Amino acid sequence: MQCLLLCVIILKAVSNPIKGEGIERALSTEKSLIKGSKCSQEDDMLTRKNYKASFCSQLGNMSLPWFSKTSKANVSFGVSSTAYLHCKVHNLGNKTVSWIRKKDFHLLSVGDEVFTTDQRFQVFHIEKAHLWILEIHNSKFIDSGIYECQINTYPQMSNIFRLNILALEAHISEGSILYIEKDTPIDLNCCLKNNFGTIYLKWQKNKYPLDERERNSRGIQVITKWRPWPSTRLLITNSQESDSGIYTCSSENVQPASINIHVFDRVKTFSKDSGQKTDSYSSQTALILLYTFILLK
Repeated sequence: MQCLLLCVIILKAVSNPIKGEGIERALSTEKSLIKGSKCSQEDDMLTRKNYKASFCSQLGNMSLPWFSKTSKANVSFGVSSTAYLHCKVHNLGNKTVSWIRKKDFHLLSVGDEVFTTDQRFQVFHIEKAHLWILEIHNSKFIDSGIYECQINTYPQMSNIFRLNILALEAHISEGSILYIEKDTPIDLNCCLKNNFGTIYLKWQKNKYPLDERERNSRGIQVITKWRPWPSTRLLITNSQESDSGIYTCSSENVQPASINIHVFDRVKTFSKDSGQKTDSYSSQTALILLYTFILLK
């Protein structure tokens, strides 16, 4: 095709009245056409290469593992409870998940295997949920810190978690001592000072649990809530003197709170006070009469 094009150009050049100039121009034109054709082919090849490289790069990124952002990065648990860290990894393929304790760079686990002599640490893999769970039994204050969930890619991929182990303390809003008149309601409210997950707070009276049978027989209501934080309410509609005692709000791994309830009968108290006043008045009168009698004698 190029040869045919060259012949046509040369024939046109020969017909040019200026000898030699037509042929030279024709050869120059032919060179530029061939050069342009080559450049166009090279540009096309480069474009295809770039597209292929871009596609391969995107395909490579799509095949890499990735962390789910649904896992909580900052979690808190009460001391002595079981702490959990959830690392959710998608598209793991043939890669491996490891747990690292950041403060001392201790390798805690690789895959399902645990690499620590501390038997409180365990690792669980829930394949269907893509979860790798680091579990710490009987957690201690020293367990607080940064933990890293790593994937052995190049460069290395990691997800950072902060674990807080805190002292849990119950709090009764009515204070430590309360005087209640008979037949009036006793309303006690207990909650945790720190906001945590599901912790079941229970009531005791004089160190004995308020079981369901006793609550039903006395008409005692216990209302438990978990939002916005764990709390429990104890309600006695018509208090009796027998309801006096020490009430304690507590739970496992929680420092308890107690309140001393005194239920009094106003009528009895008034009668007793009146009797004491009468006896005192009579004694004083007798002394005055005796003293007067001695003086007159």
